[in-house]
Amino acid sequence: MSDATFDPGLTAAQPAQRRFWEHGHLGKRAPWLYVLSLPLILMIVLLGTAVMGVAVGAWDPSGIEAGGQTDWRHLPLKTALLSFGFIMLPFVFLLLGVILANKAVHGRGLRSLLTGQARFRWSQALTSLAATLVLALGVLAAGRLLSPENVVFVFDPEAFLIFLPLVLVLVPIQVLSEEVFFRGYLVQAVGRFVARRWVAILLPTLLFWGAHMNNGPAVQGGLAAVAIYGVMALYLTFLAVTCDGLEHPFGVHLGINLFAFLIEGDAASWYPTPTVFIAEPEGYGFTLLATIAIFLAHYFLVVRRRRESGRA
Repeated sequence: MSDATFDPGLTAAQPAQRRFWEHGHLGKRAPWLYVLSLPLILMIVLLGTAVMGVAVGAWDPSGIEAGGQTDWRHLPLKTALLSFGFIMLPFVFLLLGVILANKAVHGRGLRSLLTGQARFRWSQALTSLAATLVLALGVLAAGRLLSPENVVFVFDPEAFLIFLPLVLVLVPIQVLSEEVFFRGYLVQAVGRFVARRWVAILLPTLLFWGAHMNNGPAVQGGLAAVAIYGVMALYLTFLAVTCDGLEHPFGVHLGINLFAFLIEGDAASWYPTPTVFIAEPEGYGFTLLATIAIFLAHYFLVVRRRRESGRA
């Protein structure tokens, strides 16, 4: 079966004939199609968010009027909750847009964006999620012990429980949309034109890194905070390319974001949610070292161990 007709998303039993980062060679792969698909994705994100924004605003304008602010400490909880849902809307439409463009423009199925294997390996994703949360909790404990003034206990049970369901629903969608776009679609687009694995890692890394430079910590936290996003972008893209799919990067990314939205928030965040602790900006140097340590531990304790045991 030729690359032009093979679709790794058609059946779970059909093995992929190319590595994950090379799936841009499958289906419809003419260069001009990417000129069509990227604006299509952007249009779906903008139109979908605008329509839903109008609908939400008509139902209850408080969330829109909050201007994307989610600081529950200074806003009514309902307003903060609606605003959080609104700022997460673009990620829902980003996910839909990438899936639609991948299928309608390139003729490739959803599975081609998720894995290079016969099926998505949930055991990898869940193991990486659990490992990341455990390692992050260990770093939190060390931070509280070494610099208690930089990690402040701010737990508000009522606000936490009100936000919890929305965070558990929307954050996985937000993470999946970023993984599918940056480390699925874009990695494969680069792999379509450049037969160098390191280029397929580097270019999407830089794009993901740049897309996060307007986040509060990157703006206010100096070079250490900026470097944290770069290290994260590089490691997650490295995992996607070398582990033949999004299972490990999705699990790690979801663990990081759930930890940030529920356990230890950042005082510099533009979109604070009720967390158990808040980290002050003075601690970014420690956080950078801790991030590198978490990724090294994850690689050697999870990724490499699974490979050695034949469960990669």
